[in-house]
Amino acid sequence: MMKSGICLHVIGHVLCVMMVVWLGSMAHGDDNIKKPLAYYPPVIVIPGLTSSNLSFTLTNSPSKFKHCPTNQNKSMLWPFPTDLDLNNEGCFIEAMGVMFDEKTNSFHNKQGETTDIYDFGGFGGFLGNFLYGLMELGFVIGETLFGAPYDFRVPVFGNQEFVDSLTELVETVSNKTGNKVVLLAPSYGPMYTISFLHRKSQEWKDKYVDWFIAESPVWSGTPLSFGYIASGFGPPIGMQYLYRLMSTETYSNLWLWPRAGESNVTYSKNAVLGRTPSKNYTAYDVHELFHDLGFDDRDAVINSVVNDTDLLDFKHPGVNTYVTFGYGLDTGESYTWKNDFVPNKNIVPPMPYKTANATETGDSVVPVRSSMRAAFLWEKPLQQMGKRFLYKGYYGQSHALCAIPEGGSCFFEVVDLICNNITPPQSSVDEAKDLFSKLMQQA
Repeated sequence: MMKSGICLHVIGHVLCVMMVVWLGSMAHGDDNIKKPLAYYPPVIVIPGLTSSNLSFTLTNSPSKFKHCPTNQNKSMLWPFPTDLDLNNEGCFIEAMGVMFDEKTNSFHNKQGETTDIYDFGGFGGFLGNFLYGLMELGFVIGETLFGAPYDFRVPVFGNQEFVDSLTELVETVSNKTGNKVVLLAPSYGPMYTISFLHRKSQEWKDKYVDWFIAESPVWSGTPLSFGYIASGFGPPIGMQYLYRLMSTETYSNLWLWPRAGESNVTYSKNAVLGRTPSKNYTAYDVHELFHDLGFDDRDAVINSVVNDTDLLDFKHPGVNTYVTFGYGLDTGESYTWKNDFVPNKNIVPPMPYKTANATETGDSVVPVRSSMRAAFLWEKPLQQMGKRFLYKGYYGQSHALCAIPEGGSCFFEVVDLICNNITPPQSSVDEAKDLFSKLMQQA
């Protein structure tokens, strides 16, 4: 046997699970799924936030720091070096940060910098080794299993390269195998996937895509993004300042900002996300938060990212869809700070001293309401199109762990669905809605 650590990079967190892989069989698999599988569809994995490696190159690239290089051969940008010191944090953030052009509604690197992802179509550019489960069941990288890493620093509307690359990959894989593809996306990945599908015609989707599997989606954002933007949440300990810089100089956490609205799957004017002695902040107060932290130049990019139509209008994907989510775990929904924020972006507020959890619980990262948003908007149009739409909550499942066997029955039920055409039990949209209603009524 071989013992190893499984790490999933999701929403800026690193979730690690110690597991045992038995060569020749899977620890939980033999009792959960029939092997060999009836069918091996081509699966393309769109990973979670920060799960894609990034490289960068500098060519006569000016810097505001005298010690930072202006020329740099292609080097690793993300993940950042574990020995990164304070002297080099400025260099890293300059390279990692993105600029927003209000006139063109687009993003770009600093002058003289180019960035790239690694191994599109494969998994050399992925962080974490969570694919072992599918591989143990017989999926083969490059034949039935493919990766679609991406530049996670910006939303899809600012990443046309990803749309073009994934389009080509889907068409190539489908034509080569003679089968429609499965788009499997955990955590932040469903946001990227739905945005991609919004950019493809229905004719194209009908021809090339069989299933969209959305695991632990963040459809309505997460209050954690408030904490990242304000105080730089996230492990490892001691990296608070760096995580805060990443959350304000790139815009993935802004794309994860809780969706303002008055429905039961959004965040209302009465839902306080953050408290200081003199002020309460709701999802409607994103501009005010940035100003109170000293970021007075972000109004344009906030308007663009928060009002991105992919998540604002939230149209259906137009393909067979299975949404899975975890519940029953304490999941932060509101944070309290001892002091008011200082309007100076160089001063990072200490971590909040108090956390209030979501009434409906969640998966430890995302409250259930966020993952449930699609259940109330997509059912009818997908049914009218003749598409299948399944939804299921898994008690006690941590964020994005459906991607690995250790996540419990979710992993095996997804495999059974796409490979053996077996519908997961209790996976109707009505059953998910009933569960959500009961969770929302909890004291």
